[in-house]
Amino acid sequence: MNIQLIDWLFVIAYVVAIFVIALVSRETMHEADLKTPEEIAQEKYLANKSLSFFESICSIIATEVSALTFIGIPAFAFKNNFSFIQIYIGAIAARFIIAVVFLPRVYDQGLTIYEVMAKATGLPSGRRTVALFYSCSKVVSVGVRLFSGSILVAQFFGVSTPVALTGVTLLTLVYIQVGGLKAVVRTDILQLSLFIIGGTLAHYLIPKVSGQDWGDMMLMAQAAGKTSFVDFTNPWPFIIGLMGGFLFDMSTHGVDQDFAQRITANKSIRG
Repeated sequence: MNIQLIDWLFVIAYVVAIFVIALVSRETMHEADLKTPEEIAQEKYLANKSLSFFESICSIIATEVSALTFIGIPAFAFKNNFSFIQIYIGAIAARFIIAVVFLPRVYDQGLTIYEVMAKATGLPSGRRTVALFYSCSKVVSVGVRLFSGSILVAQFFGVSTPVALTGVTLLTLVYIQVGGLKAVVRTDILQLSLFIIGGTLAHYLIPKVSGQDWGDMMLMAQAAGKTSFVDFTNPWPFIIGLMGGFLFDMSTHGVDQDFAQRITANKSIRG
């Protein structure tokens, strides 16, 4: 890969930015005022209930968009059609239920979602069991995401994938340990901003590179059957997609510490 100076400047600026964010987040922790392990954990893992609605929602969206999503969804749409939208329609319904039914029952009830489960069931061992399942699933799922992202990093820097994977993992661990949840959320906001800026630039540049405007390209896609997202002659795939998206989001955003943490770290239940 032919790396230009501008590429290096962007990479260096990004790395510097996330560590500045981590250090600033650490400064706002007021660690000297944290006397007990419980207070330190509350600050590290729930940002001392200081997140705004804007910070939480941006962090959730950025967390959802992994390297697999960023690369895989456009490839799927190009090869097939927009049928993946079915999943997101089901996800909207799931999030509504989480916000109205689930969140009021778990907000401010414990440090982690698993502690809340243990309190609700009266079975302390249940917390360890569910947390174990969570940890195992995260090792697998996050491992896949890290690996896929590291492939791109390896291609960019011209190193092996294991080296890139190690570097990305260590970089992430350091800034999380330094800044806690606040650093994670603020870095997520930075990443979401990059997604939006990149998407906007792509929207502007693609017609220039292809020599065709968006109207012509959409007509071509429609003629090739790429713009459809439901086949009304066979509604079952659509129904399965809706149910899959609903159940998936109920499990991830409802009982997955990654997402539940960002919701329960809000200043109040109303954001």
